[in-house]
Amino acid sequence: MMKYKNILLAAFTGILFVLTSCNKEPQVDLTAEWKDITVIYGLMDINDTAHYVRISKAFLGTGNLYSYAGIKDSIYYPDILTVTIEEYDGSTLKNTYPLQRVVNEIPKDSGLFYSDENILYKFTAPLNSSRTYKLKVKNGETGKEVTGETEIVRNPTINRPSPVQQISFFNNTGLPYDFKSEIVTGNKANRVQAVIKFEFWEHTATDSTLKSISFSIGTQTASSDNGGNTMTFVLNGNTFLENLKSMLSDDPSIIKRTFKSDKLNITTQEKYEVFFTYYSADKFLTTYIDVNKPANGIIQEKPDYTNITNGIGIFASRNTKETAGNMLQKDTKEKIKQDASLKFQ
Repeated sequence: MMKYKNILLAAFTGILFVLTSCNKEPQVDLTAEWKDITVIYGLMDINDTAHYVRISKAFLGTGNLYSYAGIKDSIYYPDILTVTIEEYDGSTLKNTYPLQRVVNEIPKDSGLFYSDENILYKFTAPLNSSRTYKLKVKNGETGKEVTGETEIVRNPTINRPSPVQQISFFNNTGLPYDFKSEIVTGNKANRVQAVIKFEFWEHTATDSTLKSISFSIGTQTASSDNGGNTMTFVLNGNTFLENLKSMLSDDPSIIKRTFKSDKLNITTQEKYEVFFTYYSADKFLTTYIDVNKPANGIIQEKPDYTNITNGIGIFASRNTKETAGNMLQKDTKEKIKQDASLKFQ
């Protein structure tokens, strides 16, 4: 593919893929001919009820390009794009979905790039895991068409934890366990990241608030993307406790913290406090992540990667599957209470 140097990309970031850049001020070749370079980022997830695609443009300018990043017209097209997604069963077109241009349905964090508006393209049809989806973006002024294509990552099968299992990281003498969660990958899953979320109550003198912390417990790459790969993610009790200590703020206004499962007069579902989420990436997204991860060596130059035709970026599939929830076992809760800095009672 063509390599576009000295172009500042309007980047869209999400879980499982992050764009990084060097700290030096970007330079631009003032003799370069202007090109309309469409930048696309879209991830299709069968578990989402709404699907969003970010469509922006790369830009050139004289001087410091960071100043252009804060200008709306530098990174967004006006309302001149016709965006559709076609659903195929093999080579047979089954459905065509027009995408709606929406503004600030998902607010954008402030930063280097223009953030007063976050312009995305959206459709809400359910996805079919046996189908292929083709994105088409047509510029109404130039006639240029940009495309991308992806299959859909299917849900994994979660073997552990079971829905009724209590999560134990310590025994009754305070010794740590290695807790193992296990899944079998779905079709088209190339890489899986497992994340644990712990929910609890924080209490001040005037209020009680439900809080949560999350952290990764590992990433594994499948031997193939045909599904059926068994993956086991191990979390040691001491590691779980260390993450609690590092992630919970030492806020003097917090009088105490309590476990969801200790609250009285609530349903079992409301007592669930530990959740495992498995993020599965297809081969396109996996390659994109690998190419854009921070460089560790002296050589900072990276190869370009895109699966977009007539543009740059990524149109791929991921799968986000969360467990229904589990309660912490009492010995683990007692161990957490022993650390006074955590304020659990």
